[in-house]
Amino acid sequence: MSAVAAILRFYGEPVREGEIERLTDAMKARSPDGITVWRDGCIALGHGQLHGTPESLAERQPLSSSDNRFRLIWDGRLDNRAELQHELSLHRVVPRDSSDAEIVLQMFVVCGDVTPRRLLGDFAFAIWDSVERRLFCARDHIGARPFYYCLKGDFFALASEDEALLTLPNVSTEPCEDRLIYALVPSFDAFDWRQSWLVDVSILMPGTQLTIDVSRKIRRESYWQMTVDQPEIRRQNFADYQREFSSVFSRAVSDRLRSHKPVAAMMSGGMDSASICATAARILRARGSVPLSTFSAIEDDESKCVESQSILQLAARLQVNPSLLRVPSFTGFATRTDLERVVEQFVHPTDVSIPLVAMMCLGASRSGHRVLLHGATGDVATHTPLAYLGGVFREAGLQAALRELRLSALHHTYLAGLGQPRILGLNAYRLLAPKLLKQARIQIQERFGSGRRRWSGLAPEFVASRNLAIRMIRSRFFALSLAKNGKDEHLAAMFPIGVLRGLEGYDRVAGHFGLEMRDPWSDRRVLELMLRAPTRVKTGAGWTKLVVRTDFESDVGAEVVWRNDKSHLGWRFAVDQHPVKPGAERGSSSIAWATNPSDGDPVLNSLNTLDAWISRIAQLGNRDQGGFVDSP
Repeated sequence: MSAVAAILRFYGEPVREGEIERLTDAMKARSPDGITVWRDGCIALGHGQLHGTPESLAERQPLSSSDNRFRLIWDGRLDNRAELQHELSLHRVVPRDSSDAEIVLQMFVVCGDVTPRRLLGDFAFAIWDSVERRLFCARDHIGARPFYYCLKGDFFALASEDEALLTLPNVSTEPCEDRLIYALVPSFDAFDWRQSWLVDVSILMPGTQLTIDVSRKIRRESYWQMTVDQPEIRRQNFADYQREFSSVFSRAVSDRLRSHKPVAAMMSGGMDSASICATAARILRARGSVPLSTFSAIEDDESKCVESQSILQLAARLQVNPSLLRVPSFTGFATRTDLERVVEQFVHPTDVSIPLVAMMCLGASRSGHRVLLHGATGDVATHTPLAYLGGVFREAGLQAALRELRLSALHHTYLAGLGQPRILGLNAYRLLAPKLLKQARIQIQERFGSGRRRWSGLAPEFVASRNLAIRMIRSRFFALSLAKNGKDEHLAAMFPIGVLRGLEGYDRVAGHFGLEMRDPWSDRRVLELMLRAPTRVKTGAGWTKLVVRTDFESDVGAEVVWRNDKSHLGWRFAVDQHPVKPGAERGSSSIAWATNPSDGDPVLNSLNTLDAWISRIAQLGNRDQGGFVDSP
């Protein structure tokens, strides 16, 4: 998770003195191993180094080709190095060193703009072509590495952090109103996700490449999209599916263990992180490496918390090196003061929404780690619709569907306890209700039911003036048109937002601590496998994530595997560090709320956070951004 930055000024105008330095300095927390810049007239490139792999120790970026025509900035990790090196050998090209950056640069010299299609891994990069006078940019298939850019009248700039671009002239500090509404009403996502939290800053979406030249001609195109066109995987029995999953998932974890320092992992008591930690611990033992270090939060009295009991059991069974933060006493690798300082310093709406992640990053950073594994994408990778019995019926027949109905009422994480009649009704509605009836139900919900409650914290005239209810209706209509079957719904859950929401948020928080986050569940091979797997492999015998649970039972124990709750301790990390009294004049853009919330109201806390963030971004061009300033 290094930092990349570039500035291209149009029509031959040179990059101004100090511009690229300000841009890279704003991301210095992501660059614990040094910052280097290069400029040549209208183009300037910057790179902030974080050594995440052994090969990265040899990188010297921005990296130039032997003839000086191409110059690359790279933030990434290649998982198909051997394949790429073999392809280069067929062209009689020998990389000058073993770094990922060198391999990518040589691939671009040989293959040109099709290079991103050849790469497997997490990456964001840009290459300047001094002959054609153009900048080529690309982001990985899944969006594991960030890529923000700004296109103004006289320049184009890119960076690994959106707020870093505020250091450049004429980049507005105005926040994106839709994003502010999203922070207040998380279910509102009916907006363009290519727009960042800042009106002048855009996001290069996953699987997309961008080319821009000195005449301001820009071209964006998708080089990869996950689709449902690939045939469903068919195997003889469940054990065959399990072996295939185990092989693919183990490879994804193994690829993410490539590091020049011991890798650590966030470990909760759920299957997403348990599967990662179990696999990583097994691989490290086989290599004779030091045990996996894990970071977890548990209750002071673990006997009253199933999640805490599961974490302790995992640590014992997997023989990891656990670091524990006990709450609410905040004893262990961090204190309550640490949490308050983190929340006070990092006021971005994304940062404050996942303070538990921030504390795990703080612990890993203090322990000297550079890479932290996590499983934020696990839920969307293994997604099946709540009304999934139709898929079981198509795959295995009526008897299997009826059995699944009975067992889902007992075991399913989200359906257990609803009762068979209600679950059956949910499935019948999904399969048999006409489209017009479903659309009518959506309109009623949004205008008079749950939708009306959704906007209760905002002034009615504001909701009406922004057409928020209408936009939510249209968004849900569009989602309805996509959800033709379970596979379509699974794809819609993953892209473009489901995977990105977790990856971008975790990356942003980790960047404050000079850490690189890696999620095996976001591996392209894992996502493609799970999308193509039959419904009964992902959810079967009433259990969500059945193939995962079955594969890891011997590693982590039945008590952890066969839990169907979603308990976690994130609520123990809620802190409001930005108090604004009810009724006080606010600075949060043009957002209007309905009433004066009382102290402790979630709407008030969110408004306070937005006010603090808006005040900070207004000053970012004039002060040091930095990262977390730890205690001496």
